[in-house]
Amino acid sequence: MLANRLAGRTVGCNASAMIDKSGVDERLLAAEVAAAWSVDIVNLVFIPVGLDGHAWAYRVDTSDGERYFLKMRRGEFTRAAVLLPGFLRAQGVRQVVAPIDLPDGGADRRFGDYRLLLYPFHDGGSLWGRGLTDRQWIEYGEFLGRLHAVTPSADITAALPVETYRSSAGERLRTLGGQAAASDALGAFWDRYGARAASVVGNGR
Repeated sequence: MLANRLAGRTVGCNASAMIDKSGVDERLLAAEVAAAWSVDIVNLVFIPVGLDGHAWAYRVDTSDGERYFLKMRRGEFTRAAVLLPGFLRAQGVRQVVAPIDLPDGGADRRFGDYRLLLYPFHDGGSLWGRGLTDRQWIEYGEFLGRLHAVTPSADITAALPVETYRSSAGERLRTLGGQAAASDALGAFWDRYGARAASVVGNGR
């Protein structure tokens, strides 16, 4: 029975990455996932790992032998996290794992104060300790090439975060340059190279 399998189950992992359970009723969570994605759940296994302090992970086992990865987050997922993976897969970037769409549309589902995303489950170990093989580095480079060749749609562009970078190096150089010019130790150096340094910083290189 699912109710018996939910209690106290975890998957072994590095203790340094351990995350405590959220405190939600996992029976209600399993019922919500089953109804939302039309799956017959026989096991829900908490996976106590992750880097998002507001999110929790589960493995979902179904009666037809399928496995899924469930991510539950307190609050909203970013729009990019919901939309971008599916868009990339549709553009042929098959290495991206995208959330599974709900039968009635969309990918994320509300569950009380939480939001849910369901993904295909991929078994695999961590590469932090052993790194990539030469072949995997090649495949990784090929993936990056395909990724950067994709032109985002208007909807995806609107969902992506945008950062504006403005360097303060020029202002710092002007302040330090005055001190260097007046320095017995650095004055000659600054007389010789100061203009070139200011030119490089001014051109943003």
